[in-house]
Amino acid sequence: MPETLIPGRAAAFVGYARLREKIRTHPLIMAEVPFENHLSLPLPTRRFRTYGDAYAAAYVFYTAPAVTLAGQPQREGTPDRWGAFSANGGGLLLYALCALLPFASPEQSANWLQTVEIAAEPGKTYASFDAALGRLVAGMETLAPAFFRGESGDPSAKKAFGQGFAYFIPAPLQERHQAIAPDFFSWLEL
Repeated sequence: MPETLIPGRAAAFVGYARLREKIRTHPLIMAEVPFENHLSLPLPTRRFRTYGDAYAAAYVFYTAPAVTLAGQPQREGTPDRWGAFSANGGGLLLYALCALLPFASPEQSANWLQTVEIAAEPGKTYASFDAALGRLVAGMETLAPAFFRGESGDPSAKKAFGQGFAYFIPAPLQERHQAIAPDFFSWLEL
């Protein structure tokens, strides 16, 4: 029987790679999120509670307006939307406009309310970013279930994920990712 991570739920756990694709292609996301918006890396969280003491194992993400012009640094504006998909079954749990329901307070993330510039990094190629993303996805397939179950997780896998995250996610965007899933980053002990 497929593993479930929420007590009393029959829906099977959805792997990270499949869930990333589900988020990208969900009809609501495709209809509501402007094409030019950047979609963050979905991250696991236990921030949502259901009835009683149960939690909803979920992946959270944000989107933000982004502008990329040849020969100029990419600019990413203030996150304008965020959402969560269930790790059990992959259903949409939350979709919100940050102006109405922010994912973090200004105290939690100093730069999430600002436009940031992401300069090209010499020596980093599309192939190296693609390889780094592949390693992040593979690491998340192992780390997310352990995180959702409340296990300590493999320290070497956590360290490898932290290194891959630091390589793949530009420095100006790391704080935004940490603000949307603070419990996951605390668990990683980065």
